[in-house]
Amino acid sequence: MEKCIDLLAIKAVNKNIELVYLLEDHTPSIILGDEIRVRQILVNLLSNAIKFTQKGEVLVNVSANKIIDSLKNNDGQNIDNNLYEITIFVKDSGIGIPQDKMHKLFQPFSQVDSSTTREYGGTGLGLVISKRLCEMMGGKMWVESQEGIGSTFYFTLMVKVDENVKNQFNIMPKLGGKRLLIVDDNPSFLQILTKQLSQWGILAHGVTSGVEAIDILEEENVHQIQKLDLIIIDMQMSEMDGVSTATAIRKLPKYQFLPLVMLTPIGRSPEKNQLQKLNFAALLNKPIKQSQLQNILQKIFA
Repeated sequence: MEKCIDLLAIKAVNKNIELVYLLEDHTPSIILGDEIRVRQILVNLLSNAIKFTQKGEVLVNVSANKIIDSLKNNDGQNIDNNLYEITIFVKDSGIGIPQDKMHKLFQPFSQVDSSTTREYGGTGLGLVISKRLCEMMGGKMWVESQEGIGSTFYFTLMVKVDENVKNQFNIMPKLGGKRLLIVDDNPSFLQILTKQLSQWGILAHGVTSGVEAIDILEEENVHQIQKLDLIIIDMQMSEMDGVSTATAIRKLPKYQFLPLVMLTPIGRSPEKNQLQKLNFAALLNKPIKQSQLQNILQKIFA
């Protein structure tokens, strides 16, 4: 998953598109399958989503459903076949697809219409190949879309999980009960990151502006509400950017030494003297990799 995100992160950054992903709780961390084929499908769907999106975000979601075998052992218990159905969807806020053109999507050498080919290019083969690869792995592919709103492409895979590693699902650090504030002006990103942190036992609250964050912190100062353990701040916000938000936070006596983490686009970051002055605990590139986020939190709370 993270390798696919790496391949396309720069394209998303260059278009100012938020690229985020979420592994739902209880999703196997390691599966037995054809990595090359899965990557080919995912890269194709992500490339299309970024290509046809001019603003907003592209979301990848991965979930798993354990397949219960109907066969039973001598004790009458179901036999564990280590089989899972993995469902992945790629959702964008792009141009969408007219309902009367949906039937063309999975036809070879077919685009929704000729104007799409002229503007965006492509042969129309990517989705056909992806669908066939998916079916070869026991899965299926389908799409939901609204013209002018966006599209969501789904695909499923039937995979096995090595019984020697299946108990390592979603191993997370001991972060239960930590209180975090997230400041980012993208509501979808806030929702996804908050959900991810909650899976790790973290109590996270999101706000969409630096002004709102300062209001909350000043209220905590007045009422002596239970303290925060860390604040995550997006660097690029329209109303009050990350540096300005961090500067205002450091002016509050209670938060002069609170760990701050700055979210930055790949290849962009505040000036070094600003970072030193504001005493950031860490910088974290967007799109956020869950492994990197986990490592940073472990180091901060060690």
